[in-house]
Amino acid sequence: EGKFVDFSGTRRATLSNGAWELVWRKGANAGALICGFDVPVAIERNDAKIPEGRLYVTFPVWNDSTLKDLRERKQVAEEKAVMAADRLKEHSEKMEATNNLIQKALHFREACKAAEEIDYSGYRSYRSMPLHREMISVNGGLNICTLGTVWTKKDAIFGADHVLLGSASAQAGDLVSANVHSGLSP
Repeated sequence: EGKFVDFSGTRRATLSNGAWELVWRKGANAGALICGFDVPVAIERNDAKIPEGRLYVTFPVWNDSTLKDLRERKQVAEEKAVMAADRLKEHSEKMEATNNLIQKALHFREACKAAEEIDYSGYRSYRSMPLHREMISVNGGLNICTLGTVWTKKDAIFGADHVLLGSASAQAGDLVSANVHSGLSP
């Protein structure tokens, strides 16, 4: 059970039937820790609303070696993208500054090459990966990102659409006290 503060004071947010699953496709570089809860009554605070129904919280997960490898590749991609972006800016400015059509075409060509190098660097793919955020290390070399997403499902014609509600943050806790509070035995 959680709590939050709104204009009427401190209110309780009741969540029930909590469950979790670690999803990791074979051969994938990352997995996901997905926690699900039932929300028996909609939770509202100002303009934010968590609807009644099933609620999911997802956190990215990596093992030690994959996280290290991805961080190194992200760094290389960022370096390539920064160098290409500098060249793109330089040749775009030179293209705008010259009145010589041949020079303008040459600078345009170089700017296009630089833009293509940014695309091929892989930077845009790595940019959305929270690889440098704080991680929670779990025994066995598993790393859980402290930044996750909160979402639900909305009925649609072909199955259910995922609806992003916001972000979530995680912090390491004491497993023993968590087990005592939840009634689980170790």
